[in-house]
Amino acid sequence: MVVTKYQGDYRYPDLNDQSLRDAVLARIQVLGPDTRATPENLVLRTITHDLPSKLAVAVIQITGQRPVAVEDMRRFGDAEVSAVQDKEIRDHAGEENGNPFSYKAVSDRLKYKPVRGPDSTDAATPAGPAEPATDKSAADKGAA
Repeated sequence: MVVTKYQGDYRYPDLNDQSLRDAVLARIQVLGPDTRATPENLVLRTITHDLPSKLAVAVIQITGQRPVAVEDMRRFGDAEVSAVQDKEIRDHAGEENGNPFSYKAVSDRLKYKPVRGPDSTDAATPAGPAEPATDKSAADKGAA
């Protein structure tokens, strides 16, 4: 079974629970990235976690960990890559900053000013007719 921070293994939908993923990742952080699976650390690599929604107890044994590499991301489909990127952007932005790509955030960052004034009530009303462009040099030639 492969567990990631954002998603469980699709082959085991009953184990796709956020609290279980958090428990597994917390234990992996305790073990560290250099810990090899040996009989001596079997107890440290074994996790039991209750799943109240399934009325079950999950017993999981960590056999190894592998960080996601660029090659893995290239192998994933666009939807999976997009989900990871969106989640990282949201996590980085934080709740206090909101969505950095929302209309309000982008307009504030780019100092956007609307063309219509705030007193305009109907956005569907077209602006007045365009005035024809005048060429001052052509007007001077006609007068001469």
